[in-house]
Amino acid sequence: MENKSGLLNKSIDILECIYEQGGKARICNIVEQLGYNKSTVYRILNTLKDRGYIFQNESKFTYEIGPKFCRFSQLYQQNLHFVDILKPYAKKISEKYNECVSISVLDRSSLTQPMQISVYRTNQSSNALGFRPNLGLASLCHASASGKCFLAFEDQFYLDRYYGCDLPRYTKYTITNWDELTKELIEVRKSGFATEHNEYELGLTCVAVPILDSNRKLLASVSLTGSTARIESFDENEIVKDLRELANIVY
Repeated sequence: MENKSGLLNKSIDILECIYEQGGKARICNIVEQLGYNKSTVYRILNTLKDRGYIFQNESKFTYEIGPKFCRFSQLYQQNLHFVDILKPYAKKISEKYNECVSISVLDRSSLTQPMQISVYRTNQSSNALGFRPNLGLASLCHASASGKCFLAFEDQFYLDRYYGCDLPRYTKYTITNWDELTKELIEVRKSGFATEHNEYELGLTCVAVPILDSNRKLLASVSLTGSTARIESFDENEIVKDLRELANIVY
């Protein structure tokens, strides 16, 4: 019989596998990715399901992140004190452009690819193509403006950790080549902001700036996202100025 430490490690691996697949995965995908025995994975999944950490979507044959993690996410967000400071300023920017303002943090626990987590967003805009990133769920960095901020301004060892990993394609505009991504990250460092045009989803554009502490260490990123037509109708320099003023409030 497997010891408790071994089962615990496998349980965490399974949770992280589900998490890194966007919060839902089929048992066959988990078995294939981790190489664990199917009966062991099935037994662990049932235990996690009984405890509320995951739930089984029988119509889609997937296991998905459960409600208990939502509570953990809420507690985590409460500990990000600077987010509370920034909320009223984020709302003002959102109202000015009538688009969604988001604050994200870097997910330093991902083992395979650089990922970020949205910890706050303003209400969806009244526009038909308004955008709402999923709070608490991780998304890959390479296809988003906020993610590029993380890759550009985080310590170099973080980027080295993932360099060469697979960069999935979401649209024909997604950067999937590391040489091309590296060139863009150099420009992001020079300009102090990042953009994303139809790279994660067609019809959506985003502008983001990093939030740094007093020692110039990366805390988070703040971004404005909306329909490409609307975002490109605004003065990009003005958007960047507004986002930087918000980012500079923390320190």
